[in-house]
Amino acid sequence: MHVDAEAVRKSVRTYFMIGGALLVFTAITVAANLLHLSVPAAITLALIIASIKASMVAAAMTALMPGAGPPPTRIASVFISLGSLSEKPS
Repeated sequence: MHVDAEAVRKSVRTYFMIGGALLVFTAITVAANLLHLSVPAAITLALIIASIKASMVAAAMTALMPGAGPPPTRIASVFISLGSLSEKPS
């Protein structure tokens, strides 16, 4: 199997960009904790931040997944894959 060096650079760059964005949103999460919001507002803000972070990870995984079809199919396959990794209740 032949791997193009430019494709590898592009993939690595994407990983670093997503990693940097996740670090930024982690800092935003910590800063949001310092706001001392009411419980419903804090939960809402936490869910918004978590949704953004999850969307970034899903977008990165779909961009790097070769031949998985159109973007909606790729996104669905990523979420199914991530769901299969979650811990099952015993």
